[in-house]
Amino acid sequence: MRKEIAILAAVAVGSMALGFLLVLLLVGPGDRQPLPDPFAPGAAAIAVQEPAAAAQAGPAPAKPAAAKAAPAAPQVPASTEGTWAIDPLIKKPDAATTVEAAAPAAPPQAGQPAASPASPPQAAPAKYSGKVALEAGAPFVWRCWAEGSDAPLEKDSCGTLAGVDGLVAGNMGAIEQCLVDSLGASATGTLSLALKIDYTGGRVKAWLGNSTKIEKMEAISGCIRTAMEGAKPPAVDHEHAVYIVFVTIGVGS
Repeated sequence: MRKEIAILAAVAVGSMALGFLLVLLLVGPGDRQPLPDPFAPGAAAIAVQEPAAAAQAGPAPAKPAAAKAAPAAPQVPASTEGTWAIDPLIKKPDAATTVEAAAPAAPPQAGQPAASPASPPQAAPAKYSGKVALEAGAPFVWRCWAEGSDAPLEKDSCGTLAGVDGLVAGNMGAIEQCLVDSLGASATGTLSLALKIDYTGGRVKAWLGNSTKIEKMEAISGCIRTAMEGAKPPAVDHEHAVYIVFVTIGVGS
């Protein structure tokens, strides 16, 4: 029994020795580095410095990417044409508009009145050509008003008003034109022309009364009212402020 144990022990020792030799042959004595002795002088410093050395030996950390440079501000061209030379979305004004905006009208000089806006030219009254035969009768004063009163005076107190014949005669051309426009030169009938002569307001209003006997009375009445808008009251002596006068005009007689 003892003999067998001794044999096994010898075999074990030989196996260990053989393994050690194989390790030496494969690794070699020069490749091994001695392990540091933690109890030797300076061992603590080596143990502490080794991680730092390993960190230094490792790859260098990547540098942070540099921030992108801000885009350069657009260069404003030295141009006298204005903002439209820089921004293509702004429409370039016309030369005439630019000149007008750059050079405003000069203010009036001291002592000179400011220029008033030009009034539209007044159309000359139409002249009576005789295309339509017209004959005016004597004027008839129908109503009158005192100045500042809304109630008409008694008819008997209105009296007469001179100058109505001249007012009607001066507008015969306009009356004739209204008849020609509506009925042509062959118009016939009777016009009862009403005239409101307002001396307070300095104006005359004309229209056709109900005694008118002619076709297209409403159209002709509106035409005469428009044509005589610029008429003025006769420059004669008058007793009252406002008169309504009727004049009968024969057409085609």
